Amino acid sequence: MTFDSSARQAVPLTDLLSFQMPALTASGTTSLGEALSLTASSIAKEVQKTTADTKGDWRPLVFLMTDGSPNDDWRKGLNDFKAARTGVVVA
Repeated sequence: MTFDSSARQAVPLTDLLSFQMPALTASGTTSLGEALSLTASSIAKEVQKTTADTKGDWRPLVFLMTDGSPNDDWRKGLNDFKAARTGVVVA
């Protein structure tokens, strides 16, 4: 996901070994809440859950990089994101 004045999914969710980082440019505002909500929505749609018949995907890892303070309702986005149950890495 990329986010400035709006959030966009720049690449589909991908396994870590296949991921190619897109070029990123800092600009505009910081729609962090929208980006977190979009990430949660993408996880719900794209991550395969384990069933009795199928081994699903691993818990997603999310790496968050930002260039500024959020200018939107980041708390709502954070609640959506927490519900997605991702792996958490803080650096």
